[in-house]
Amino acid sequence: MPADKNVATVKFLLPDLSSINNLFFLLRSRSSLEQNRNASNETTTPAYTLLDVGLGGIISFSSVPLSVTINATNVLNEVYVDHLSLLKPLGVYDMGRNISLALSVPFAVN
Repeated sequence: MPADKNVATVKFLLPDLSSINNLFFLLRSRSSLEQNRNASNETTTPAYTLLDVGLGGIISFSSVPLSVTINATNVLNEVYVDHLSLLKPLGVYDMGRNISLALSVPFAVN
């Protein structure tokens, strides 16, 4: 049985800058509660909370709107393992801090 989870996200819409439109900043908290209602062959899993942040907007580049987003997950580099992870019995933890950059370029099809 998976552990109970809570996800809370706050997204701030910021005023447009001279070259960046639809600017936003987000904070996300992902909490997993302790799982101690186990089957006979399972072990308990402690609670953990992960903090994620993101920043993005649309930049006009030669009249082409480029959507740019940078996200960081598990910002505090929390060491955790999901209760249902197949690697849990081997002592392999889930992903630590991760930073990603997304660039979306629209293509016109005529």
